[in-house]
Amino acid sequence: MKIAIHDANILIDLLNIELFTTTLDLNFQFVTTDFVLGELNSEQITKLDPATQTDRLSIHSSNHTELEEIFKILSHTKQLSVADCSVFLLASKTDAILLTGDRYLRKYAENNDLLVHGVIWILDQLIDSQLITKALAIQKLKLLIAGNDRLPKDICERRIIHWSK
Repeated sequence: MKIAIHDANILIDLLNIELFTTTLDLNFQFVTTDFVLGELNSEQITKLDPATQTDRLSIHSSNHTELEEIFKILSHTKQLSVADCSVFLLASKTDAILLTGDRYLRKYAENNDLLVHGVIWILDQLIDSQLITKALAIQKLKLLIAGNDRLPKDICERRIIHWSK
């Protein structure tokens, strides 16, 4: 089973559109890091608790060597946070898919030959796995667009048109 590493913004987006639990039904082993959890508020962490307690979402805690590697990456990149570096390092060590909506993290990961996807790809996977309908995906994407300035509007609009067919 392929591993998929969640960045904070993906978890937040999925929680906001109430598709986090549904996403866990995809055929991936989902993981995030303790540093990502540190970027979430208490309400968001509470919503993740059932998944973390049943290992549907694993939390990776960095060891001493990994912490050194994280801070080495951090020292070479101005735009990435410690949490960003932690998910990048974990994805690179486990040959995992990195799930992020962060432009800088995406670019850094792609430049280092990691496979990176965002929330639109997750919606596609949910549709392809018949976990949600295209109509629901459109509704949820519109909800995301309304509250999220960082989503690529042109790609979102094209996907909505595609799902509408």
